[in-house]
Amino acid sequence: MRTVQDQPWYLAAMTFVRTRHNGRVDALGAPYYQHFERVAHRLMRLYPQATRGQIEAALLHDMLEPDGQPEALEALHLDPEAVRILGRITLPTDGRSYLQYAADLAASGDVAAIQVKLADNLDATEFYSTRSDAAAQKMVLDQYDPARRILQSGLVAAKERG
Repeated sequence: MRTVQDQPWYLAAMTFVRTRHNGRVDALGAPYYQHFERVAHRLMRLYPQATRGQIEAALLHDMLEPDGQPEALEALHLDPEAVRILGRITLPTDGRSYLQYAADLAASGDVAAIQVKLADNLDATEFYSTRSDAAAQKMVLDQYDPARRILQSGLVAAKERG
């Protein structure tokens, strides 16, 4: 039986992520690309019905950010839903705070995008929670925990709207 991780589209996205982040490590010394893989796996665990587009967006969730490579999206032949989600979840450059960005995303009712961002948020929360420095703990308390609650509320509200 083939798993999602065996699919050609998944392997292509992972190859791109590994190449893009080759040599980069996170604050704990682990290869940085593992964050993207963890986000995709978390998405699939939390939402077993996650689509190819959501999984690709989870793997490539920073592609449209300032240091991203938006021109590479076309070459990856992504599912159109992935491109749409990436556009929706890209961090703002318009001066909005992270919490306002999370609130705007939650209010959008875009369940697929909210689920991807929540998987990313949960991975970041877990990562920073393992660190003992005050700055990391402050990020969890001031940014990631409140954003998580906002995103979860957005999912509940979207479900209630039907």
